[in-house]
Amino acid sequence: MADFIFPDKAKNYTVLSGPGRNLRFKLNARTQTTMLFGVYEQANVKFLLNHVSDKDVFWDVGAYIGYFTYIMSRRLINGRVVAVEPVPENIKLLYEHSALNNLKNVLIIEKALSSYEGSVSFSITESTHQGKIVINKIFFPTTGIISVPVTTIDALVNSGVPLPSIIKIDAEGEEGRILQGAALVFRRYRPRCLIEVHTLEAARLCWDFLSYQGYSILLIDRASVFKADKPEDICYRHIWAEPIR
Repeated sequence: MADFIFPDKAKNYTVLSGPGRNLRFKLNARTQTTMLFGVYEQANVKFLLNHVSDKDVFWDVGAYIGYFTYIMSRRLINGRVVAVEPVPENIKLLYEHSALNNLKNVLIIEKALSSYEGSVSFSITESTHQGKIVINKIFFPTTGIISVPVTTIDALVNSGVPLPSIIKIDAEGEEGRILQGAALVFRRYRPRCLIEVHTLEAARLCWDFLSYQGYSILLIDRASVFKADKPEDICYRHIWAEPIR
């Protein structure tokens, strides 16, 4: 019965409920059920939707297959979405999902982000949901390591990519260095950001960077936020950062 209801293969589905309702995605309904039923990272999706205007430029860093990307694309009718993703299989699906949903305001950047430019070893898992830059040969279990181009937010903006007003970062521990590669953008243009903090090192890097840039750092708990007091508070949590000066 489970095989009949949720076959273990990818096919095109329509999201059944939630903010992504009626969007079309190629999913494996056995392993991506939360997307199919519209509850994937539901609190974070709703939080972002409550903090955007239709003219914002939203950057989805670590876009995966574009669940956040296309929900925000549909909302930002006078804005833009920049989806940043390094995994080739996910990039292919991002383009497919743009076509499936006939959404024209998405720019796909086929790179990883960090604090430098060049190329980097990148580990990928079987599901392609989790992947990360390999540092000192230490990484979680993978099905392989690939070489991908890497760049910075500052370099992308300097090349003409639309300036972000809101940035979502889900980068499996690279989030602190991604912020370091955006020092100019944060200093001049003051984007707001939602960040998933995956490690204590990333928590400390994010805390130091955002504090130096004059940002408040808030923990997201469902639809509400409260102030974080120290780097350890934000480890393994989602944070919302916004400029205070």
